[in-house]
Parts: sequence; C-alpha cells; structure tokens
Amino acid sequence: MLSARLSAVAVAAASLAGCSLAPTYSIPPSPAAAAYKELGPQGQGPWQPAATDTSLPAAWWTAFDDPTLTALEARIEAGNPDLAAAVARYDQARGLLGESRAALLPSISVGADGGRSRVSAGRPLSPGNAATYNNLSVGASLAYEIDLFGRVRNSVRADAASAQASAQDVVAVRLGLQASLADSYFQMRGLDARTVLLRQTVAAFQRAYDLTDTRHTGGIASGIDVSRSAALLSSARAELSAVAGARAAFEHAIAALVGETPST
Repeated sequence: MLSARLSAVAVAAASLAGCSLAPTYSIPPSPAAAAYKELGPQGQGPWQPAATDTSLPAAWWTAFDDPTLTALEARIEAGNPDLAAAVARYDQARGLLGESRAALLPSISVGADGGRSRVSAGRPLSPGNAATYNNLSVGASLAYEIDLFGRVRNSVRADAASAQASAQDVVAVRLGLQASLADSYFQMRGLDARTVLLRQTVAAFQRAYDLTDTRHTGGIASGIDVSRSAALLSSARAELSAVAGARAAFEHAIAALVGETPST
C-alpha cells in the first residue's frame, strides 16, 4: 500500500516537473519599409545598401595608421571604469547562470567527524577494551529538487538570457568608448592644425598693426585704420584662446576615457 502511494507521488511529481507556467516568447514583428527613396529606381540613387555579411574589425582604428591613437585605444580595456563595470556585470550574470544550472543537478553532501575519548579511571572497563579510543563517523546525503512547473528550467533560461544581454552590453560599451576616443582624438588633432593657422594669422595681424601704427605716427594712416587693425588682431587672439580651451577639453576627455586624471 505504501509502495503504491509512493509510486503515485513520484508519477505526480514527474508530471508537474514536465509542466511549465512560463509564457512562450515570440519575437514581436518589426515593420520596415520595402525600400527608401534615397536608393532611387533600380538602386541607382545616391545611397547604396550596405552588405549584410561585413563585420567591423576588432581593431578598426588601425585603419587610420596613427600610432598615438592605437596606443590610446589599447589603454581603454584596462583603464576605463565604465568598461570595467560592464565586465563585472557580465561576470555576475555568468555566476548566477552557473547557480541556476546547478539547481538542475542533484546535490551531494559528505561529512566526516572524528574524536578521541578516554574512559575515567574510576570506571570499570570491559575485557579487551582500551581506556583510550578513537571515534570516527562518516556521513553522506543526496538531495534533488523536483522542478515543479518548470521553475528551475525557466530560471536557467532567464539567467542565460540575462548573461547574453550582459555580454552584448560589454560589446556595446567597449565599441562606444572606442568610437568616443577616436572622435575626441581627431577633434583634438583638427584643433591642433587650426591652432597653427591661427598663430600665423595672429602674427600677420600683429605685423599689420605695427605697420599701421607706424604709418599713423608718421601721419600716413588715420586713427580709424589703427582701430580697425587692432580689432582684427584682438579678434584673432580671442579665437586662438577659444580654440586652446576647446582643445584642452578634448584632451581631458581622452584622459578620462583611458582612466587617467584629466589634469594629467
């Protein structure tokens, strides 16, 4: 009778383990236009569709052949706190997935205990027994959680999806930081080139002002000419100062991206 009841319980548990209350996921439809006007008739427009089988190289910035940029990009992996945080979240998700998968397996516990005892001298001993003896015990247990209604399996699926999402977050964060670094670097280099031209412009306006002032002293140029020349010189100097400030901002942004103090 007891055996029949245990069999019935086992069959019921197995049936419940095969059930899952989680809803079946289906990818929602994503409507897209059949074509865009920029493609033109027969694809002869100004835009061309990108090939779907192309992938971005891991070290895509090397295409610019700039050793300084390459060295800076290499420092993002080890120095940027945002990327380190994303990697930590991925490691956490992987750990949770491992715990969930372990719940699908039986758990085995093994324990051992030992000790040494001595019988009181005032207590009579049985023949053949020593006054001092060792105690040793070993035990083991086996446990298995029945996956009622698919709870454990659904938890594994959810944690696997979370780990996959975290992995893609790492890829997205890394690519975003690399792109931001490259953009800031080329912005800074562009301002460097502009600074060279502005310094030449300031020097030219300075010579023009000095010449105009000398001509004014000699009575050849008017005061209006001097004021106009001074205004052009001041404007060029102000623009040079603004470019220097913008250049410093990009330099500090690069320092922050590679994990350095902006002031350095």
